[in-house]
Amino acid sequence: MHLLRGSLRSHFRAKRAQGKLPLPAALCTEMKFLALSLVLVFSATAHAQAMRQYMPLVYEPNVGIKPAPELLDKGHLDNVVHVLSVYRIKCKRESALNLLVDSSVTLETQWNYTTKANDKQWLKEHPPEPGAKCT
Repeated sequence: MHLLRGSLRSHFRAKRAQGKLPLPAALCTEMKFLALSLVLVFSATAHAQAMRQYMPLVYEPNVGIKPAPELLDKGHLDNVVHVLSVYRIKCKRESALNLLVDSSVTLETQWNYTTKANDKQWLKEHPPEPGAKCT
């Protein structure tokens, strides 16, 4: 039995080198390729979905952090891009009123960025980092 197993092993090695694998072995190789392809596709999809739309957030004492769409204008988003560049946060400006930020930014941190974007003194004291900007 051991002798047979060894001869089959060398047989499959020779066939693999020639590119002539029997159907089950060829399918095994194809399945590995398919699995790797699926991993790459899902990784790329997850990376593409790693952004979410920015919405200004404010804090109200008995409510907590809540969206403030009335603050959303081009000037505010320009200031938010300034703040994000200081912290080197990945972002993407899709239009004058649409900004995507890295989904790893928590709501509390986003509220902090909104607050800083509305603070003229903070913006003056913290110039944007060179080379860091939204794409």
